[in-house]
Amino acid sequence: MPLAGFADEFLRYFADIPDDRLETLSSFVSVAAQLIARGELTSEELTRACLDRIAARFGERDALVVPHQHVRWTWRQLRDRADRLAAGLLGLGLNPGDRVGIWSQNRVE
Repeated sequence: MPLAGFADEFLRYFADIPDDRLETLSSFVSVAAQLIARGELTSEELTRACLDRIAARFGERDALVVPHQHVRWTWRQLRDRADRLAAGLLGLGLNPGDRVGIWSQNRVE
Protein backbone atom coordinates (compact mmCIF):
# COMPACT_ATOMS: atom_id res chain seq x y z
CA MET A 1 0.00 0.00 0.00
CA PRO A 2 1.59 3.33 -0.99
CA LEU A 3 1.94 5.95 1.70
CA ALA A 4 -0.25 9.00 1.32
CA GLY A 5 -0.35 12.47 2.81
CA PHE A 6 0.50 12.80 6.45
CA ALA A 7 1.91 9.30 6.81
CA ASP A 8 4.52 10.01 4.14
CA GLU A 9 5.44 13.31 5.80
CA PHE A 10 5.63 11.58 9.18
CA LEU A 11 8.14 8.99 7.94
CA ARG A 12 10.22 11.63 6.15
CA TYR A 13 10.21 13.75 9.30
CA PHE A 14 11.21 10.76 11.41
CA ALA A 15 14.07 9.88 9.05
CA ASP A 16 15.46 13.41 8.78
CA ILE A 17 15.33 15.03 12.20
CA PRO A 18 18.43 15.16 14.38
CA ASP A 19 18.50 12.84 17.36
CA ASP A 20 18.44 15.68 19.86
CA ARG A 21 15.16 16.97 18.39
CA LEU A 22 13.39 13.61 18.23
CA GLU A 23 9.98 13.87 19.84
CA THR A 24 9.32 11.96 23.00
CA LEU A 25 8.74 8.28 22.50
CA SER A 26 5.16 8.47 23.75
CA SER A 27 4.13 11.13 21.23
CA PHE A 28 5.89 9.25 18.42
CA VAL A 29 4.10 6.02 19.33
CA SER A 30 0.78 7.84 19.61
CA VAL A 31 1.03 9.37 16.13
CA ALA A 32 2.25 6.10 14.62
CA ALA A 33 -0.62 4.18 16.23
CA GLN A 34 -3.17 6.64 14.85
CA LEU A 35 -1.72 6.38 11.34
CA ILE A 36 -1.76 2.59 11.49
CA ALA A 37 -5.34 2.55 12.84
CA ARG A 38 -6.50 4.78 9.99
CA GLY A 39 -4.75 2.57 7.43
CA GLU A 40 -2.38 5.36 6.34
CA LEU A 41 0.70 3.48 7.52
CA THR A 42 1.44 -0.20 7.99
CA SER A 43 3.45 -1.59 10.86
CA GLU A 44 5.85 -2.99 8.25
CA GLU A 45 6.48 0.50 6.84
CA LEU A 46 7.05 1.88 10.32
CA THR A 47 9.41 -0.95 11.24
CA ARG A 48 11.38 -0.39 8.03
CA ALA A 49 11.61 3.37 8.65
CA CYS A 50 12.91 2.76 12.18
CA LEU A 51 15.50 0.23 11.01
CA ASP A 52 16.65 2.52 8.19
CA ARG A 53 17.01 5.44 10.61
CA ILE A 54 19.01 3.42 13.12
CA ALA A 55 21.24 1.92 10.39
CA ALA A 56 21.88 5.39 8.94
CA ARG A 57 22.78 6.94 12.29
CA PHE A 58 24.51 4.04 14.03
CA GLY A 59 25.49 1.81 11.11
CA GLU A 60 28.78 0.55 12.53
CA ARG A 61 27.60 0.06 16.10
CA ASP A 62 26.68 -3.37 17.44
CA ALA A 63 23.09 -4.38 16.81
CA LEU A 64 23.22 -8.12 17.44
CA VAL A 65 25.73 -10.05 19.52
CA VAL A 66 25.45 -13.83 19.93
CA PRO A 67 28.50 -14.86 21.95
CA HIS A 68 27.98 -18.62 21.82
CA GLN A 69 27.96 -18.46 18.00
CA HIS A 70 30.77 -15.89 17.78
CA VAL A 71 28.47 -13.52 15.85
CA ARG A 72 28.58 -9.74 15.99
CA TRP A 73 26.52 -7.73 13.48
CA THR A 74 26.36 -3.97 13.06
CA TRP A 75 23.07 -2.16 12.48
CA ARG A 76 23.91 -1.90 8.80
CA GLN A 77 24.58 -5.65 8.57
CA LEU A 78 21.35 -6.42 10.41
CA ARG A 79 19.36 -4.21 8.02
CA ASP A 80 21.02 -5.82 4.98
CA ARG A 81 20.35 -9.33 6.26
CA ALA A 82 16.73 -8.42 7.02
CA ASP A 83 16.42 -7.22 3.41
CA ARG A 84 17.81 -10.50 2.10
CA LEU A 85 15.48 -12.51 4.33
CA ALA A 86 12.49 -10.48 3.14
CA ALA A 87 13.50 -10.97 -0.50
CA GLY A 88 13.86 -14.71 0.10
CA LEU A 89 10.41 -14.97 1.66
CA LEU A 90 8.91 -13.01 -1.24
CA GLY A 91 10.74 -15.36 -3.62
CA LEU A 92 9.05 -18.31 -1.92
CA GLY A 93 5.66 -16.77 -2.65
CA LEU A 94 4.90 -15.14 0.68
CA ASN A 95 3.36 -11.69 0.65
CA PRO A 96 3.69 -8.75 3.04
CA GLY A 97 1.34 -9.39 5.93
CA ASP A 98 1.53 -13.19 5.68
CA ARG A 99 2.33 -14.88 8.98
CA VAL A 100 5.46 -16.94 9.42
CA GLY A 101 6.20 -19.00 12.51
CA ILE A 102 9.71 -19.60 13.80
CA TRP A 103 10.61 -22.15 16.45
CA SER A 104 14.21 -21.76 17.53
CA GLN A 105 16.60 -21.46 20.39
CA ASN A 106 18.37 -18.13 20.81
CA ARG A 107 20.41 -18.27 17.62
CA VAL A 108 21.32 -15.83 14.90
CA GLU A 109 19.58 -17.92 12.24
